[in-house]
Amino acid sequence: MMRPAHEGGIMPETGYHNVTPSLPTPESLNPFDSIEATTGADIKADSFEIIGDNIIAKGNIRVRKGDALLYSDMVVINGTTKNVELSGNVEFYNINHARLEVEYWELRTLERDPDVKLKIVGTVMTTSGRQKIVVDIMRKTMAWHGEKTIGNLDSGIFEFSDFSADFDGYTAIAEGAKRYPDGKLVIKDAETSPCQGFTVGHSIFSIKSSKLVSYPSNIEDSRTRIVQNEYSPHAHFTKKPTSGKSAGTKGYNFWGYNNILYIGDIPVFWLPIIYKPSMENVGNWTFTYGSDTAWGYFVNTTNHWKIVDENDVQLSVNNMVDYYTLRGLGLGNQTMLNTEDTMSQLFVYGISDGNPNINRPDWSRFGQMPDRTVRYDITLKNMSHLGNNFDFRGQFAKLSDIYFLYDYFDNIALINPQPATFGNLEYNNQYINLGLTLRPKVNKFFSVIETLPELDLHIPRQEIWKGIHYQGQTSVGYKKMNWRNFQVSRAEAGLGNGVDPSDYEAGRFDTLHFAYYPLQYKGFNFIPRLGGRFTAYSKTSDTGISQQDLFNMFKAQEPEGRYNVDVENYDSDGGAKGRFIGEIGAELNTKLTKQWNDVKNSYWELDGIRHVAKPYINYTYIPKPSVSRDHLYYFDDIDRIGKQNFARFGFDNRFQTRRGSWGDSSLFTWASMETYLDLVASKSDEYYSQGGDDENSSQSPSEYGGLKQLGDIGHNMTFKASDALNFNVQFLLDGQRLSTGDVLRSINKLSASGEYQLAQGWSVNAGWYTGKEGYSQGPYSMGSSFKRLQAGSVFERIFTASNSVYGGFNYKINERTLGTFSWDYDFEQNLMPGFTLSFVRQLPCGLELLIDMTLRDQPETSGEGKHTETRWSVSLGFSSSPNNVIQPRESLLPQSITRLSNS
Repeated sequence: MMRPAHEGGIMPETGYHNVTPSLPTPESLNPFDSIEATTGADIKADSFEIIGDNIIAKGNIRVRKGDALLYSDMVVINGTTKNVELSGNVEFYNINHARLEVEYWELRTLERDPDVKLKIVGTVMTTSGRQKIVVDIMRKTMAWHGEKTIGNLDSGIFEFSDFSADFDGYTAIAEGAKRYPDGKLVIKDAETSPCQGFTVGHSIFSIKSSKLVSYPSNIEDSRTRIVQNEYSPHAHFTKKPTSGKSAGTKGYNFWGYNNILYIGDIPVFWLPIIYKPSMENVGNWTFTYGSDTAWGYFVNTTNHWKIVDENDVQLSVNNMVDYYTLRGLGLGNQTMLNTEDTMSQLFVYGISDGNPNINRPDWSRFGQMPDRTVRYDITLKNMSHLGNNFDFRGQFAKLSDIYFLYDYFDNIALINPQPATFGNLEYNNQYINLGLTLRPKVNKFFSVIETLPELDLHIPRQEIWKGIHYQGQTSVGYKKMNWRNFQVSRAEAGLGNGVDPSDYEAGRFDTLHFAYYPLQYKGFNFIPRLGGRFTAYSKTSDTGISQQDLFNMFKAQEPEGRYNVDVENYDSDGGAKGRFIGEIGAELNTKLTKQWNDVKNSYWELDGIRHVAKPYINYTYIPKPSVSRDHLYYFDDIDRIGKQNFARFGFDNRFQTRRGSWGDSSLFTWASMETYLDLVASKSDEYYSQGGDDENSSQSPSEYGGLKQLGDIGHNMTFKASDALNFNVQFLLDGQRLSTGDVLRSINKLSASGEYQLAQGWSVNAGWYTGKEGYSQGPYSMGSSFKRLQAGSVFERIFTASNSVYGGFNYKINERTLGTFSWDYDFEQNLMPGFTLSFVRQLPCGLELLIDMTLRDQPETSGEGKHTETRWSVSLGFSSSPNNVIQPRESLLPQSITRLSNS
């Protein structure tokens, strides 16, 4: 705690609010001047007395050396040995500093913090016209309390009696302790509790340890970093670094040995060793109890341990122990190891599932699993910097079945439903990028284009001679299309012609070369390009596979698809072939700007407006390749390049303003909008678009002369006026359908979303997405890139039929209570709105309470009808620091290990 005697005046050396006591006569000051000169210690007191080599000070003692600060009622210092003895209400603090720019309300918050002293330096006007106050912060942290302390100012070793310490909100009380120069603290017979007002033997819960060892963490706590000068009342501060970026303080870890957990005065259980890491953003312990339609009643437990926390090495683990009444016992572990040059993660989770088919469709061609099945996920990731511009990235992902992630970790499944196994070794410098890639098939229920392996050389665009620029890429490797394996064949399922897609493989050599000659004239940029590609295959197909045939293969391989399409497979009778493709094209663009420097608005955070407009035209012509793509195996876009003849007309608009403080401002894109239109001249076999009610039908335009056929029409608008308001609108139209007057069916994609912050902690959000089912070929260039608002590859753009809306709001009742509410409705499947309500409350003793409820409709596994799924849960998290500001629901645990059901 802060001593009242030091709160009144101004300390001469800092200017912070404090009292300078009356000093003795100059003659008596000489010994203290000597001590300060030799040890760096500054001593203040109400009275001083010198007896031999000992200096005795009494009353409101303040001893400061560097960032260490000690208070006591009396101090005895030996001027020769620098031994010091403090007695009576001894307090030991570390001092941290920062300079901040704060709002007026943030200043009030700082002033109410008893552990913070501040000095107002001045004011500053932000570029948006908002005035802020500049303050210097001095904060006392890591308080150690005791009645008597013996130590040495030079060595930094101190011994405490009747000891009390605060470790990031955990109070430890003991009869004595010893502090070492590196900050390590050894405490004997300690009792520790995160509860406020803790005294020995009187707490909601506490831990008694025969030995407690605390040491400062060498890793800055990310929560305590000062970002954009925002002040968190629970953050610690350090001196502002010379780089201009703020830094955080070091937390404290402790190990406890021979520990007994007490609930009140009752011993509950014994633990040989316990470990508490420094403050972190994730919960240290979390217990969740609830009910789920797919799980039954369940209990999830997660605990997080940071084993090593040093500057060059960090090792942490997350352990999971779960029980589901309908499924069984699940165990998991996530281990993360980071070094100066590597990042590694091992994730393992397994469960002996007693009801594995509860979410599996009855018609699943993977068949039904046994009633008791061991299901699992084993994922190993690594990124390593090997030195000399060499880097390695790799992942091994093994799953028990295709439904595992959807059943237990659907937050992962929605983002990455088919985790890949791969290894990639790269060499990079400013002139070349050389990579070696290996991608095998590990999970038989995934379709994988295996790379076994492939060597790739990429030369980025660079000037080679008198304004001529070159760009190239060459690869050689062996590839295999390895389709997913079903237990039930299409013949047994009675689908189409009963033929399943067959695997195919070939060695492939591919080399691409382009030359550019940029020209400028009166603000216009003209960039012609000329290039070509040669691709050789060790095997090809004598049977021609059309674009429709290729689509049918992918349809037949959809995990839950029941498409009655006929499958035509490649053969291996075409022999080796080489194909040449040429391209000629050009881009014309310019940049127009207009500024209004006198526009100022504090609410919209405007400090002038700069409009940047970039109109452009990009033309591409690819003549008919030397070999038809229908006879080449499909591995990626390279294999499906066909004749192209199109021009893109685009208009890119950006509205920018200045953000930041004077002298440290930068351009900020306030709003942006890009619209493009493609005009195409192609034959029907080169431009494919699916439409009509019959899934197997296609619209076949006649051969066009000139750029007369409408292609894609795309639009993307983003508006982010401030942190309080942002929205985005996107649409992608099929120009071919639009030209026939079929406006509704021309919408391949249309989405709108936005969020508005009503007040601090209160915000609303909403969105709408709609689209029509179909496939279409998009514009493609080997030497130029295009904006694309689409899914899938260029030659397999898949648009699914969808029409859904969602909305929600976040609320924050006070600093300890917040939550979220969300809903969504699927018009396409006619499913009732799904509702989710979350409530988070910070409790005493470092506990956090989360209540979560979900209600939504899901289709029946039989494919007929639907049912309502419900989920509710109550989570109690034991935070690594009781001073943590509570986080939104999704931040309570590491996202990658959050167990979620399909509901």
